[in-house]
Amino acid sequence: MLQEEIIFAIVLLKVYGKGYCQVRRFFISKENIDGQQARLTGSCSHHLRDVLRMQKGEKIILALDGLEYLAEIQEFSGDEVLCLLLETRQGQGEPPVEVVLLLGIPKGEKLELVIQKAVELGVSRMVVLETERSVVKLDRTKAERRLQRWQRISLEAAKQCQRSTVPQVEGVYKLSQYLEEYLKGEALFLVPWEDEETTGIGEVLKAHSQARRVYLLIGPEGGLSKEEVELAKAHGGIPVSLGPRILRTETAAIVAPALVLYQLGDLN
Repeated sequence: MLQEEIIFAIVLLKVYGKGYCQVRRFFISKENIDGQQARLTGSCSHHLRDVLRMQKGEKIILALDGLEYLAEIQEFSGDEVLCLLLETRQGQGEPPVEVVLLLGIPKGEKLELVIQKAVELGVSRMVVLETERSVVKLDRTKAERRLQRWQRISLEAAKQCQRSTVPQVEGVYKLSQYLEEYLKGEALFLVPWEDEETTGIGEVLKAHSQARRVYLLIGPEGGLSKEEVELAKAHGGIPVSLGPRILRTETAAIVAPALVLYQLGDLN
């Protein structure tokens, strides 16, 4: 444990005793921090003041970009809550490997479940894709509304599992567009595919034990087409098997990052 983490834990123990894990957490934007002062605005301010009915002098934790701040409520000013930052530490909820989940958009509410569980597992980012077998087609307006909802689900899941970063949900892109324009180099790119019979995800992860960024491409209902798998391979993708059973898209989208974070991250 680093020195600043020890100091942070001591402060929390002094304030809350063994119940310090119950300190309320809020995410804050960078522009709302100025030196040792922080401002909570919007829904965060409303929730703290009107729902939780917290008072001046109470302690909270503010999270931002992998950092956690122990803060004290100082003042209620209009629609804002002003806080004093007391201590800072590196957040404990972020894994050492960046997992980017590329999701062929499924039907119904399956994607909402996947987003929630992926955030809990430690996925860093999620990208929603339109693939050949995607039944759901979203125009720009519908996509923007869905993205707002998906991002709220990510935020709530990040609060619940004590992440110090809110994973972004991006999209909706065509698969070919994303691979050609946005896929970053120097990353391990895995393509779980039901037709892959020789290469298991475990052996590939063991062979790339130093990978610090992993892309996972999960198809929608019906999976990825052979042409899409070939396209992914042309961009460095490695088709892998998740085992002898055929998994539903929402199951594969949870199992695959769990396996990656077990082998390369902090789930082991």
